[in-house]
Amino acid sequence: MSDKQCQLFNNNFQPDFPDNFDAEIYCDGASSGNPGNSGIGVIIRHKPVQSSPRPRPDASGRGGQFTVRRISEYIGTATNNTAEYRALIRGLKEASALGFKKIKVFLDSELLVKQITGIYKVKNNNLKHLWSEVQDILREFGAYEINHNKEFLKGIRDNTPDPACCQPSDSGT
Repeated sequence: MSDKQCQLFNNNFQPDFPDNFDAEIYCDGASSGNPGNSGIGVIIRHKPVQSSPRPRPDASGRGGQFTVRRISEYIGTATNNTAEYRALIRGLKEASALGFKKIKVFLDSELLVKQITGIYKVKNNNLKHLWSEVQDILREFGAYEINHNKEFLKGIRDNTPDPACCQPSDSGT
């Protein structure tokens, strides 16, 4: 394989943090209606770095091994697929801003994984620009994997608040 990796794994999550990756990113988007009020949820799990705050236990309960960053945002009216893409874009941008170069991404949307990895073409005009944005951001990383793993994400979701779906915040943002 080249420096860039793009692999599809089904339910192949390894419980120990992979030594050859800087961070794992778990992304999920949701819509109440299709389209409807929508939100995104992102978890970035990474080995502690010098500038990171003290590591907290991750969603699996392994105390202190990893630093975890959680993002939950309301994104307005969108379709479920748009919310899934927006969650991925938010996670990738955050990982890039944190300086990670080798990432492993987990998504519960098989459609999204197959579109990002090139197995499926993006036919929906509303999703093409989001797909293109994802591809542009992925070029910033030295290596990456895109993985479909619905079961592991379900476990993460059970231990994390739902994406900020369905309700705008009280502040109106």
